[in-house]
Amino acid sequence: MISWDYPEGDSLKDMISEYGLHPVTSLSTLTREQKSELLSRGIVLCRTICDHPDVLRQFLPENTNSYRILKEAHGTAGCIQTTPLLPI
Repeated sequence: MISWDYPEGDSLKDMISEYGLHPVTSLSTLTREQKSELLSRGIVLCRTICDHPDVLRQFLPENTNSYRILKEAHGTAGCIQTTPLLPI
């Protein structure tokens, strides 16, 4: 059996942290509507935003602060930045 905190050391919380599998729903810089839009497009993980920042421009309204979202996604998912974060 597995749950958020069980078993100790191998729980859902541990696996999410260890493998960087944080969902986009954990990002506070996204509105509920933006989260729903991303999920409906199959974008579930913060890592996807890190690896493909263009999805923000493709699927979210033009006035969205994509830089703040991308910065939070990088911090949340622990993505390794190979280039500096630039506004998109």
